[in-house]
Amino acid sequence: QNPAGGTQVASGSAVNLVISTGPPLVTVPSVIGATQAAATTALTSAGLTVGTITTASSATVAAGSVISQNPGSGTQVAIGSAVALVISSGAPVTVPSVVGATQAAATTVLTAAGLAVGTITTASSTTVAAGSVISQNPAGGTQVASGSAVNLVVSTGSPLVIVPSVVGATQAAETNALT
Repeated sequence: QNPAGGTQVASGSAVNLVISTGPPLVTVPSVIGATQAAATTALTSAGLTVGTITTASSATVAAGSVISQNPGSGTQVAIGSAVALVISSGAPVTVPSVVGATQAAATTVLTAAGLAVGTITTASSTTVAAGSVISQNPAGGTQVASGSAVNLVVSTGSPLVIVPSVVGATQAAETNALT
């Protein structure tokens, strides 16, 4: 204001005021298609901050790059405002079925599909040969993000049993004990 507060003036004198328009505005840059790191740099260089980051699969935007932003590019916002980003997790991949395959073959198939082998546990099986996959999670046919892990349960073969002692038993008793 002019004159400044506390100054003595004649009654009815004019006081000039300067009214604030608020914080300075900046234009949000376009970061769609940029990597998350490049988008962060562009936003902070423009005086903005990175807001909420979420991920989504995309068949057209490479994994790690920005699919969308909010507010959109060209929008005028106050300096220091946050821009939310949606980052691509890559194209969805259909998990191949590897049940029945050997652990080595399953690893090859999953890696070729752009997936990772997750936790491998073992279990005995009377129907699946030792070293082959009994089950997998997620199941074959499931859509997941590229790079996802597939957990496998691998067979150790038939379960082991304790052979009973039949020395000195009759043939009928031996047959009964062994079966």
